[in-house]
Amino acid sequence: MILWNNKEFIEDEFINSLVEELKNKPDCYNFEANYYSSYFTHPNERPEIKLNNFYNSIIQKASKDLSLYNRMQYVNEYWMQLYTKNGGVIDKHHHYSPNNIFSWVHFVKPTKEKCFYFLTPNKKIYPNQEEGEFIIFPSFALHAVDVNMCDEDRVIMAGNVIVSNNTN
Repeated sequence: MILWNNKEFIEDEFINSLVEELKNKPDCYNFEANYYSSYFTHPNERPEIKLNNFYNSIIQKASKDLSLYNRMQYVNEYWMQLYTKNGGVIDKHHHYSPNNIFSWVHFVKPTKEKCFYFLTPNKKIYPNQEEGEFIIFPSFALHAVDVNMCDEDRVIMAGNVIVSNNTN
């Protein structure tokens, strides 16, 4: 399921400032599922826009390692998710689109319990979710997040890499 992975760290102080910005955007809170997300916010108004160079360099390295770099032009779209302590959850979904080349998750501040998983017909598969773990996976892969039952918030960044022009 995992196409590529690496460890990428962001300073706690910087992440904490992004989390505070996210929490101060009322349109980013999902009352039904008890989590914050910048997904439905215009990309230029997202707190994590300050990380564009950071994430674009990771995607560039990964696309080189996956032999995709000179074969396509792409757009890296990403957003921040904050799963609140004792409750935040997202049901199964995928990011499939004919233009998505792959999807990714960066476990910026994970909890002690693994929450993110891939769904197969017979079981849940939990990848490594240590702090800094950055994984790339096929966009069609069904995935979900268990309820965050820990007494701490969980912060991730998630994204899709979308082909904007095929050069081969």
